[in-house]
Amino acid sequence: QAVLGYDASGNVINTNWQDLVFNKDAFQQNHNISFSGATDLSNYYFSLGYADLKGTTVGNNQTKYQFSGKFEQKALDNYLTFGASITGSYVKNTGLNSGTSSLSGNIGNAIRALPNVGAFNADGSYNLSSDNARLGRGANLKEIDDNYTNIKYVLDHNIFSNQTFSLLGNAFVDVKIIDGLNLRSQVSTQNMFGEDYRYLDPLHGDGGSATKGSELQQYIPVSRYSWTNTATYNKTIGDHSFGATVGLEYQKSSSRYFYASGSQLSSTFFSGENIISNSLTQSTFDIGGGVSENAYKSYFARANYAYKDRYLVSGTYRIDAISSLPLGNQSAKLPGVSIGWRISQEDFMKGNLNFINDLKIRGGYAKTGNTDIGNYPFAGTFGAATYGVQSGLAYTQVGNSSLKFETSGKYDVGIDATMFDSRITLTADYFKNNIDNLILAAPTAPSLGVPGNSINQNVGKMYNKGYEFAVSADIFRDSPFKWNTSFNITFVKNKITQLSNNNSDITYTYNVNRVGESIGSLYGYEYAGVNPANGNPLYVKSTGQIIQGNIANQTYYVYDAANPTALTTATTLAASDKKILGQSNPTYYGGLVNTFRYKGFDLNINMVFSGGNKVMNITRQESLLNQKFLNNGTEILERWTTPGQVTNVPKVYYGRDAFTNLTSSTSSRFVEDGKFIRAQDLVLGYTFPKLFTDKIKLSRLRLYAQVQNAFVITPYSGLDPELNYSTSTNSQAGLDYNTNPKARTFLIGLN
Repeated sequence: QAVLGYDASGNVINTNWQDLVFNKDAFQQNHNISFSGATDLSNYYFSLGYADLKGTTVGNNQTKYQFSGKFEQKALDNYLTFGASITGSYVKNTGLNSGTSSLSGNIGNAIRALPNVGAFNADGSYNLSSDNARLGRGANLKEIDDNYTNIKYVLDHNIFSNQTFSLLGNAFVDVKIIDGLNLRSQVSTQNMFGEDYRYLDPLHGDGGSATKGSELQQYIPVSRYSWTNTATYNKTIGDHSFGATVGLEYQKSSSRYFYASGSQLSSTFFSGENIISNSLTQSTFDIGGGVSENAYKSYFARANYAYKDRYLVSGTYRIDAISSLPLGNQSAKLPGVSIGWRISQEDFMKGNLNFINDLKIRGGYAKTGNTDIGNYPFAGTFGAATYGVQSGLAYTQVGNSSLKFETSGKYDVGIDATMFDSRITLTADYFKNNIDNLILAAPTAPSLGVPGNSINQNVGKMYNKGYEFAVSADIFRDSPFKWNTSFNITFVKNKITQLSNNNSDITYTYNVNRVGESIGSLYGYEYAGVNPANGNPLYVKSTGQIIQGNIANQTYYVYDAANPTALTTATTLAASDKKILGQSNPTYYGGLVNTFRYKGFDLNINMVFSGGNKVMNITRQESLLNQKFLNNGTEILERWTTPGQVTNVPKVYYGRDAFTNLTSSTSSRFVEDGKFIRAQDLVLGYTFPKLFTDKIKLSRLRLYAQVQNAFVITPYSGLDPELNYSTSTNSQAGLDYNTNPKARTFLIGLN
């Protein structure tokens, strides 16, 4: 099927398609200029900014213009303070179709595209099949399977753009009534206008074939405002310090959207930045819109007391209410309390442990509510729909009128210490966060016809608990060479303690929520390797029995080690055979920062790390080990070919991806260790001497070079262990499927 191809110069064609979808030298520039000034009674600040950022993937760019200004003024002998600020921006993004299953997804396409054909023909035209439906086959005897496209053509012709205008302003007034008592009122408002445009070329790609091109244009104006009023009183009487605050906060946001789309373009001449009337077949038009609103209100109070800065106690109480929940369940009462004891102030510490500069023990409890749950998770919503030739309304979301406030109660006990003339700082904490009425989109059976096959529910309870440690040290402080290092690490355990519906599992395609396990645990089949006798994959059933999947007839049989080629006793690999294959959330994470200074030079090295979690490498499962006439990863070279061969890759059988690799299911074969160490930031800078900056009328001048994401050390075989293609919920974490990696960025700056 595959035949070597040659270009016009007689060279063997060996196309690296990833070079065509990634920018190795994506140039970025960011400029900012600011002005500021102050007097005894006033201050002001104004800045202008411009950024032009080329993305690491072809077609992904951003242009941004921004201005901001603020001022503050005191009056009436400092009894009155008022001020305002404003920020405006225009941002234009151009993107690409990077979905996991779209024909024109850049990562999935670049992985599968055949390397022995080029993106262009000898005459410079794009290499397309005779019907323009897929990548051209070149010298191959067969065309590429599954209609995979020439990604170069798609990136050059499709348009995904977004423009956003934003204006944010706030103003405040603060009045001192008497010494210690202040009243403050602050109003903030933000208005945004977004415009989205999508064009799919009619010749080739997702817009090809029967679609014959498509366009979508959408307008989304958004407005938000908030009003916060507080009264604060602070008083010190001898060794006693008191403080209290009461307040009210109100927020509201609303958005409206209008869209129009259609297909079957009359001519590519009409592609651009907007839909042109009559450029699309009228019968394909889809026009719609909607309104979405959200409001939040909170009454709150805080009080604190300190005696000699030695014994500390504070309390908070707030009542939060959100419109995102049904009437009767919209509010939650959220108390909090904390205490502290600065032991280093006690007489028995003084003179005995002089190396300790400060030592404090603290503890607290606070209850909070989750307000980030969308605008209408409880409501049954409708949208336009058709049934046959009839138009009407249909459910777009099934509501839940019993939805309750999701709350978290966090306990924390810790100790803070500074030692050796404040050269070393230590912090240690134990925490436990109990989450009640956890809100998730719980899956429903597809046969029920529920939109999205899920309903928002309070599914149960869970907790996060663990330890946090941090240490910072000035290793060299009193010499021309200075070195500060800081290290932090968190150990955390997540566990579901209760689920609705009699603690029944909540299952997803690759994950499960189960009582006693971590949220979003990877859930699937245990792989037992390859049968050396015939190359069939082996699995372990829930009973511990080993079975083999006969690829030829796609049937499972009991594996007999004494007679491994026997296919006599048929069996099944059922959903009941699935098991927990690892947790998707890290059990530890942290960072290490080292800062070095010598005269005018400075070097900052910021490392981060994480581990204890597993990643389901769906890219490897479905793309790099496919069984079609598509490109593969090098792992396919380890496939079984000869009786007696010991390998972990089953034999190849055309078109049997789903059976051989268990696609759309988690398999321990593709579950990998997600631990990593990443060089997050490396910064080398030089600050010019003051004698020099004074001569050129500058207060400070620093030149620096920076590398972001310099390198990653990880056993994970994919592009990046931190990637997750499902970002909507923690219940579907730990999944890597054709996801764009983090960029490595080189920066040179002056400030």
